[in-house]
Amino acid sequence: MSKQNIYDAVNERIIAKIKEGVAPWRKTWAGGLLPHNYDGRQYHGVNVLLLSMTEFENPIFMTYKQAQEAGGQVKKGSKGTKVVYFNVLQKEDKNGDIDKIPFMKQYTVFNIAQIEGLELPDFASHHSIMNDNERISLCEGVVQNMQNAPKIEENKGNNCLYNALNDIVKMPLIEEFESSEEYYCNLFHELAHSTGHKDRLDRKEVSALGRTKTDYAKEELVAEITAAFLCATTGIENKTIDNSASYLASWLKVLKDNHKFFFQSAAKAQKAADYILNQTK
Repeated sequence: MSKQNIYDAVNERIIAKIKEGVAPWRKTWAGGLLPHNYDGRQYHGVNVLLLSMTEFENPIFMTYKQAQEAGGQVKKGSKGTKVVYFNVLQKEDKNGDIDKIPFMKQYTVFNIAQIEGLELPDFASHHSIMNDNERISLCEGVVQNMQNAPKIEENKGNNCLYNALNDIVKMPLIEEFESSEEYYCNLFHELAHSTGHKDRLDRKEVSALGRTKTDYAKEELVAEITAAFLCATTGIENKTIDNSASYLASWLKVLKDNHKFFFQSAAKAQKAADYILNQTK
């Protein structure tokens, strides 16, 4: 695959995630450990982004060959993740001078959860993935006082999501986030989704079956703006504003600066925030 084709492939993957309503750089619960190879080498550059787009709890990856050499075996049916290898070839020209020729290629890695017969390496298993985050009373008050609230489940892991079918918000433990503020920003985002349930504000982008990509995009924008409103209300907007701003800026670019679409989403977000804050009229 040529260099340009690799660039195109990477761009397509990132754009696809953004179009699905997922900002790849928004994953903030990696427990302080960036993606690493099984031998302890940290991934850099675009590979950090590509591997952070996966849904695995532990950011430890390896090639098929590395897994075998370490005594493990990739589980049957596992789908690997493409990463990029960069290097520079040195070639002597006819004058004896050394030309440096940069090149790159793609290869496939698998997460340790996809490998049988291997344990977490020492550097990862001994790495502290918990932070001394504390509950913020004002944020807790918002969550606890929400009318007709969904059930909130906290478990160790890396998934923040709202399950509309079961009306459940699922969150990682607060200790797994980089900060308390990041935890509540993500929780507010998922609670925003829950306001679209048929028994609340009944947004079709949440409650309807067979949602389209456009419906998904609209709902993600509403949830992000709602979270920004709630962060501002609870005084933690300065802790999360860069995250939210980059997310919204990316959406505006994808949506070709469709201002009408943005304002419609903001209006829905205001209703969602009011619902969570018990300020509905």
